[in-house]
Amino acid sequence: MEEYRDVCLAPRAGAEAPGARTGIPWVEWQEDRLQGKEWLAERASKKLKNNLLYTSMAGAVLRFEIDQVPLWRGNHVGVKQLVDDFAKYLYLPRVKNAQVILDAIQDGVGRLTWSQDTFAYADYYDAAADRYRGLEAGRRPTVQLNANSVVVSQKSPQPR
Repeated sequence: MEEYRDVCLAPRAGAEAPGARTGIPWVEWQEDRLQGKEWLAERASKKLKNNLLYTSMAGAVLRFEIDQVPLWRGNHVGVKQLVDDFAKYLYLPRVKNAQVILDAIQDGVGRLTWSQDTFAYADYYDAAADRYRGLEAGRRPTVQLNANSVVVSQKSPQPR
């Protein structure tokens, strides 16, 4: 019985396809042979960890990725939206699971240099009052994965 031994990888997508003017990032797929005796999922996971899969991420790296695309929606981006973006878009690095993003947010918010290097976190954005409720910066918050919690750009007014 023939078993699957190859994995298709999409390393980070780059700029547009050569000669294209579509605004769509270019993705080049690579085929790679999986070696070993483990189950297919284990071999694929090992291959990704060695090359393309974040099992942990620093807050500064997350900030870089948010700025690079950019993923900000105004002065903030929803935590759930951010997790969904990383799962959906090939031009973002692959992460093992949502916890990698949540830990990166915690790390970034907890930095004393958050206003230069990373971001803040809020329980939610109150659009009617135009302010962030439960805003945290400079200490490690408990990050919630829900539709309300947001990562706040350091360009927003600083917490008092």
